[in-house]
Amino acid sequence: MANNQSVRRHLDAFTRGRIIGKLEEGRSVTSVAAEFGIAHSIVSRLWSQFQTSGTAIRVFSSGRPRGTTPADDRYIVLQARRNRRQTALEIARHTTQATGRPISRFTVARRLHGGGLFARRPVRCVPLTPAHRRRRSLWCREHRNWGDNEWGRVLFTDESRFSLSSDSHRILIWRERGSRNHPSNIIERDRYGGRGVRVWVGIMLGSRTDLHIFDAGSVNGTRYCNEILLPYVRLFRGAMGLQFLFMDDNAPCHRTVAAEQLLESEAIERMDWPARSPDLNPIEHVWDFLGRRLAARTLPPVTIRGLRLALQDEWAAMPQQLIDTLILSMGRRCETCLADHDVRLRVRRYAGEHCLPECVIERHSDLTPGVMVWGAISYHGQSNLLRIEGNLNSNRYVREVLQPEVSRFLPSRHPGAIFQQDAHDTTKTST
Repeated sequence: MANNQSVRRHLDAFTRGRIIGKLEEGRSVTSVAAEFGIAHSIVSRLWSQFQTSGTAIRVFSSGRPRGTTPADDRYIVLQARRNRRQTALEIARHTTQATGRPISRFTVARRLHGGGLFARRPVRCVPLTPAHRRRRSLWCREHRNWGDNEWGRVLFTDESRFSLSSDSHRILIWRERGSRNHPSNIIERDRYGGRGVRVWVGIMLGSRTDLHIFDAGSVNGTRYCNEILLPYVRLFRGAMGLQFLFMDDNAPCHRTVAAEQLLESEAIERMDWPARSPDLNPIEHVWDFLGRRLAARTLPPVTIRGLRLALQDEWAAMPQQLIDTLILSMGRRCETCLADHDVRLRVRRYAGEHCLPECVIERHSDLTPGVMVWGAISYHGQSNLLRIEGNLNSNRYVREVLQPEVSRFLPSRHPGAIFQQDAHDTTKTST
């Protein structure tokens, strides 16, 4: 009996009616409870409810009252929309100050979810000047009404680099609390990308080029002509005739005099492409697909030769239908660019708002202007902060860091102090 009563059960309407009927006949609460095998308190509450309200229907509880009012909910959503990079804790703090009632960050998160806002990583894009935006908008207006026939003339091309150390942030693992730094829960990646290969491909409606893998070294105008334009682009131009349209971006090696002269001599028409517009190029999704496929391999490549073979295998296995779908999306890309007025932490946003200005972080693809500094710390103090101009080689490291700072800093702190430095080539050759 104890085990049966430990499980919370609700009386159905028929049983409630029978109990009320027996109590109206003059039976005692104790005897009715014993007959039905339920607790005395349940029958007593049911009888009290019937005498008070005249009904024995179960009354459902409304649950715990909400900690916020509808006005508070609107205020929370408004705060997130005004500054999308606020955390839930910061919004909770502001709301508490405004209302005078304590509101937790979990409540804030639920209200934001209820308002259609979710925490998402912002889109990362290259910075755009007003001139870039005008050219992009003009290009999209000129091509927004192109149909399948027009886009089918274009050979989209691009280069990309793949490294042995995958930099994919989509890889998730299952782990226990406190095991973040366990070897099985770590993905090792070189700070500067590690060894890798540079590749080039071209795609068009119904066809594609082979995957070209560049040998070591930078790609200049001469290599671009000899390795790309002559063996690949000229071949497609000959197959398609005068309707062929060649697209490449504005990389320096693409705009050399040699490349311009070669295209002119081969009667290859080049598509005018707006600067800083990788998001308009459908081939960017091809690189994303290849990166995902490499990261999903059971045995990822560990050598350059293995990486080359893996890239060629994945490129050969890529469905042509996927490529065709990407190319046919160019019209939508133009419309999206124009609809969002050509604009680009985690931010709170509604579905479909990833291109709004407040949901975008602009970032240079190359190194931006900055300064190099050097400093040292120990248990007993810290050194001066040195600002280093230009490239730091081993001679400068000895002359500007070791001699004036380290040799003076260590003996003054502790006679037996040990000097620690990283394993950078500059420091290794200078010691």
